[in-house]
Amino acid sequence: AAGLSRAQLLKDRPRAYRRWQRREPGALWQFDATGGLWLPDRSGRRPRQLWIIAGKDDASRFLVGARAFFHAHQAALDELCKRAFRRWGIPRGVYVDRGSIFVSVHFRRVIAEVGSELIPATAYYPLLSG
Repeated sequence: AAGLSRAQLLKDRPRAYRRWQRREPGALWQFDATGGLWLPDRSGRRPRQLWIIAGKDDASRFLVGARAFFHAHQAALDELCKRAFRRWGIPRGVYVDRGSIFVSVHFRRVIAEVGSELIPATAYYPLLSG
């Protein structure tokens, strides 16, 4: 590419992302939420968005919990986490994207109280490693 500086060439080059995962089950769980499915409400007049919040073990890819909710809010995440913790134990770390329910003061407190470490994803980095 004649006429381009090294900085310009490097700027347009795709970034290489290193894939990683924990070796032991229970070392790290990942939680995420997604919306997109619209269902009619009980009256049939107004559609409502259905949200899915899920958690998986990073090493084994085992689904530790998944629930569908009409609101992706803190209470929904709390319910999912508490059920998963009771059933499968407490992970050493919890990896989340920077969605508001995951980086809230409340969720940070919930994770700290059970003795786990909250690990927010790096901003502007690709989706979670799974």
